Formats: sequence, structure tokens, C-alpha cells
Amino acid sequence: MDKEELLRRSRLENKKGDEREIDILQKSTRAGMLAGLIFCLVIMVVKMFLGQPYQDVYSLYAVMMAVQNLYRWHIQKEKIFLLVGLGWGLLGIFLFVVYLVQIL
Repeated sequence: MDKEELLRRSRLENKKGDEREIDILQKSTRAGMLAGLIFCLVIMVVKMFLGQPYQDVYSLYAVMMAVQNLYRWHIQKEKIFLLVGLGWGLLGIFLFVVYLVQIL
């Protein structure tokens, strides 16, 4: 195998990024979701203090988690991600309905 063939194969293998880039992406996604959860808690406390319904904040977070898990299921085809994604999605819909009932 010549040098050009090795380079071509290496580029194909690393098309989606090398292991380091993938690891950084995964860690940044986890950190972002954790920061989002903490921010949701802060907003929830403020809304509770003001006597406002707060389920809208958690419905948004639940939908974000649903999409994240459903995308993982789509790529990796592991059923656990489908189940977790559907669970988060149903929770998000439920919380949004509760929020709508409270504000209407």
C-alpha cells in the first residue's frame, strides 16, 4: 500500500473527527446540559418566588434531553436511547400541558 492510499483511508476513518474531538464534543454536550439544568433550577426558584408556573422551563429541558437521546438512538441504534428519548419527550409534553392548564 502506498502513502497516498494510507492517507485516503485515514481521512475516511477520521471523517467525523478523531477520538479526541469526539471526546471533547461529548464532554461539552454533557457540560452544556448540566449548565442548562442548573439554569432551569435558578429560573424555577425565581418563578416560584414570584408565584408563577415553572413547568415551561422543565418542558423545554425535557425536550432537549429527548432530542439528544433520540439522535443517539438514530445513530447508534441502541434501544435504550429510544426508550429514554421517548420518556423525556413524554415528560416534556406532559409538563407543557400542565403549564398551559395553569396559565389558561
